[in-house]
Amino acid sequence: MIFGNEALQDWYPKKSERGRYDINDKLKIEEKALKIWKAGYLNALVPTDLINCGKLALNADHKPVLNGHTFDAIIFLYPEYAKETTLKFLEDYVGKGGKLMMEGSAKRDFNGNDISERMKNILEKSVAQEFSIRKIPNLGIRKNAVAGGCKNEDGSIVFTDIESLRNKKSKTFKMLVNQDVYSGEYIGFAAIYANPDNGLEKFACSGFKELKKNGATILKTEYPADIFIEKKNNEYLVTIADPEGTNKLVVDNLNN
Repeated sequence: MIFGNEALQDWYPKKSERGRYDINDKLKIEEKALKIWKAGYLNALVPTDLINCGKLALNADHKPVLNGHTFDAIIFLYPEYAKETTLKFLEDYVGKGGKLMMEGSAKRDFNGNDISERMKNILEKSVAQEFSIRKIPNLGIRKNAVAGGCKNEDGSIVFTDIESLRNKKSKTFKMLVNQDVYSGEYIGFAAIYANPDNGLEKFACSGFKELKKNGATILKTEYPADIFIEKKNNEYLVTIADPEGTNKLVVDNLNN
């Protein structure tokens, strides 16, 4: 998700649109990103500043790339008063078949030039010409299928829960790999990487107590602890935070 920082910063002359931080908070940019997130579509919300400084660009396949991460589609919020770099970015993107959802229109660029015709061409090539949760699948984006977690590009999954950190109560997680189900409990954070061929490859967890595979316990501790597991040369290296050296670690069929 990209928001027009120039549009966000402009509320003049409608003072009713002027927000606490001297921005046009009636655009409700953060609220829209959160709405999409809650609908199950994970996203990164960034300003057009990243386009203008070259940090967000299109790769050889004409897909947006930021900090080494490649994205499949763009939702653009409010292009009014966009700079030339942003307009060129959008034109190049849709011109090569990039999937775009555009919210808002624009008559003037940052220098006051008329861009009505340019915006018309961009909108005509967009998948959707309004912000709509219902139309996100048209961008080719699927919902996040991991409850409470986020799947990374390498196939690993990260689970986080701030409330479990605050109240020190364990949170459960579950991950499906092919036909295998890995499950357990964590406090605050858990990250797991497994594949059908080699099973569990890496596992990191705070407040760890037990890890199961298909309902059977493969690793557990006597009481909650921070733990890290990594498979190297077909052997598991286990690191556990246990300053007193009294926590009992039980391993059962970890290689299965």
